[in-house]
Amino acid sequence: MKEFKTEVDFDSQINNSKLLSIGWLCTYTPEEVIYAAGFHPFRLLEDTPSTKLADTYLHYNLCPYVRSCLDFGLRKENQLLKGIIIVNSCDAMRGLYNIWSRYLSAETFVHFMELPKVATSLAVDYFKKEIQKLINSLEKHFGRRIKESALYEAVGIYNESRDLMSELYELRKDQSLPLNGTLVSRVVRAGQIIPKKTFNQKLKKLIAEIKTTRARADQPEKPRIMIVGSLLYNSQLIETVEEAGAVVVCDDLCTGSRYFEGRIEDRDNLVEALSRHYLLKTPCARMKDTSLRLEAGRKRVEEYRVDGVIYQTLKFCDNHLYDYPVYQEFFKKLDVPILQIENDFVGGNLGQIKTRIEAFIEMLSMV
Repeated sequence: MKEFKTEVDFDSQINNSKLLSIGWLCTYTPEEVIYAAGFHPFRLLEDTPSTKLADTYLHYNLCPYVRSCLDFGLRKENQLLKGIIIVNSCDAMRGLYNIWSRYLSAETFVHFMELPKVATSLAVDYFKKEIQKLINSLEKHFGRRIKESALYEAVGIYNESRDLMSELYELRKDQSLPLNGTLVSRVVRAGQIIPKKTFNQKLKKLIAEIKTTRARADQPEKPRIMIVGSLLYNSQLIETVEEAGAVVVCDDLCTGSRYFEGRIEDRDNLVEALSRHYLLKTPCARMKDTSLRLEAGRKRVEEYRVDGVIYQTLKFCDNHLYDYPVYQEFFKKLDVPILQIENDFVGGNLGQIKTRIEAFIEMLSMV
């Protein structure tokens, strides 16, 4: 398989940003508001996360991603980090807000957003008010007005980014293209970290390069895998799957397709348009309507010709652990094998995970 020259451009670290930044953790965070406020929005996703410092503040039996985010803040390595926005997506996030407010609010702006568990008209109206609260909070803290024209600009840039990532995912359906899941995961991760204008330019070039390159005609077919569940902080798990002889063709992850799906409609009230976009997308395990998540999974199985599903959960991620038995039964009825693995987020159990994945891929190859 060809190595794309542009691939290295997407390998970026949080600390490489040269812009005043505000961090976010949950994909229900309206990034456009941060951008319109004049800051670079980036997701707290370190390639080699640590929880060493955070473990002295938070109990070990708590989401490792949340602990890694607190660790990032406590290390104070990024002097350009001016704030963080935390969404009320789970108990661990609420705990993070309490700890961050107590120990780090003197150095950084911290804002907590409430999030409905349903997507009714009343919920959209409620979340609209939460977005307006965020706007007011940013304006008050930093002494700068968020203009409607800046929001329009942000929506345009982010819509372009969503369109490009959607196009990249569509290309994954074409088996004649030399496109693997490891590359795609690095690209989407970069889209959550590096400045959007730069990211859009790089992704346009990558897509153009992919379209003009074809895989070898004698390349053997590999089992096609979909990954669902908790977030992935880097491409390590996907690399493990593909080194075992499969190819990851799609996902249902907040660090994957759920990050960019859909686009924001042009409306007279941009705040309402933001609320509708973020609440009406495919819901994550934190949201109430499991049937919508399952239906989205079924469509992906059909469209991407999926042979097997890997359901990966972070340790202590109650929302996704509760969902797994429902997913297991659902994919069993679709006659699609599913493997559940638990990820400790810092790579401590990678050897065990690798063994189980290799056995799963071998089983699929024999079918």
